[in-house]
Amino acid sequence: MADGELTLKLDQALEQRLREMAADEGVTPEELAAQIIAEQLAYRLSGLSEDVATGWIGPDLEADRARLDEFQRSRMGVPWEEVEAWMMSWGTDNPLPKPQVRKL
Repeated sequence: MADGELTLKLDQALEQRLREMAADEGVTPEELAAQIIAEQLAYRLSGLSEDVATGWIGPDLEADRARLDEFQRSRMGVPWEEVEAWMMSWGTDNPLPKPQVRKL
């Protein structure tokens, strides 16, 4: 439950990405924005060091193993080259559509 209210102004591209991501996750854009802000505040207050380039905080080998096992079982994924091209298009005049997961 929200106790306070804060209004944010976003450029159109960022607003669209937030709406798409929220739809993908089955939440409202407001809920997703609040979650992202809460996570970022918790991280910044934690004092953990992070590799800024990758966002890596530390190994979660159990989760990594589970994801690898699931990929090896299903072979479902997105090639890195497509993810990278999509991410590089963010904030441009011609953003690429989100790559689709498929059997590799």
